[in-house]
Amino acid sequence: MTDKSFRAIMEHFRKAGDFAPELVNVGGALRPQESDKFIDLVVKGNPILSRVTVDRAQRLTKDVNVFELLRGVLQRVPQGTKPTNYTNFANVGKTLEMKDAQLFARIPFDFLRDNQHRSNLENMVNGILTTTYGNDVVLLALTGTADNYAGNAFAKLNEGWPQLVRDATGSHKVDVADHTGGTPAVVSWESLFSAMVEQLPDIYKGDKTAFLMSRGDAELYQRQIGQMVGGLGHLLNKQNLTYLGYEIIALNEMPRNCVLFTPLPNLVFGVNTAMERYREVSGEERCIKYTFDSAFDFQVAVDDAAVIACEMPAPPA
Repeated sequence: MTDKSFRAIMEHFRKAGDFAPELVNVGGALRPQESDKFIDLVVKGNPILSRVTVDRAQRLTKDVNVFELLRGVLQRVPQGTKPTNYTNFANVGKTLEMKDAQLFARIPFDFLRDNQHRSNLENMVNGILTTTYGNDVVLLALTGTADNYAGNAFAKLNEGWPQLVRDATGSHKVDVADHTGGTPAVVSWESLFSAMVEQLPDIYKGDKTAFLMSRGDAELYQRQIGQMVGGLGHLLNKQNLTYLGYEIIALNEMPRNCVLFTPLPNLVFGVNTAMERYREVSGEERCIKYTFDSAFDFQVAVDDAAVIACEMPAPPA
C-alpha cells in the first residue's frame, strides 16, 4: 500500500465523523453522548445484554436499581395526609463496584485496503469492536469467578452471575448430582428443571423468567425429550425450546452442568459511562491499534429471585 493510497483510505475512514479528525492519532475521554452510543451498540447487538438490566452510572460505585422487580409498593392514605413510608426504588444491600478492563484491537492495513470501497467502513469497524466487546462481557458475566485478576486469568476480572448466585446465602440451590443416574451419570434435565421451578418463589415467575444453560446441555435436553412420547415435535422446534412455558436460552458461553433460572431483569450489567478510547496508526506493525478503557460490574439484584443448579461442593468433614 503506497503512502498516498493509505492517506486516502484514512481520509475516507474518518469522514463518518465518529472520531475527531486530528490526523491519524486520536485519544482521550469520550463525551457522554459518545459513551452512550458505544453502550447502545454493545447492548442492542447482543442477544443477552439486550434482555438483562443495563445500569449506566457516572460513578464507579452505586446502588443497584431494578424497577421491574418491585412488588407491593402501592399504598392508601387518607386525603390531607402524607405517607409515612415512601417507596424505595433500590434493592437494598446490592452495590455495583465497576472495575477497569481494556479492549485492545488491531485493524490490519490489508483490511482497510480490501474494504476501502465501502461507504460504511467506519461503522463496520465500530461494529466489529462493539461485537467483540459485548461477546467478552457476556463470557465474563457467565464464567467469571473472582475480581482479583489472579494469574492474569480472564475469569478473575469479575464475578459473573452464576458465581454471584452460588455465593449468595439468600439464593436457591439445586445439586445437579441429585438428578443424574446410570454409568456414566447423565443429567435428567426434566427432573432438574422441575426442581428448579419448585424452588423459585411464585412472585418471580413471569414471561421474562428463563433458564440459562450451555448449548451442549440444551442439545442433550432436546435429545431426552425427543425420546419421550410426543416429544419429537418439540425436538424439531429448536427456536422455541421451553420447559413449562419458561424459555430455555442456550449459550455457548455458559459452563456445562450449570443452569441459572431467574427473571432476566434480575441480572444486572453495570457500566460506567466515563470511557476512554485511543487510536493510533503503527507503520511498523502495519495496523491501526485501538484501545477502549471502560469499567463495569455484574450483580444479581434479588437473591431470592434466582435458582442455580450446579455441582455443589461436598460439605466439610
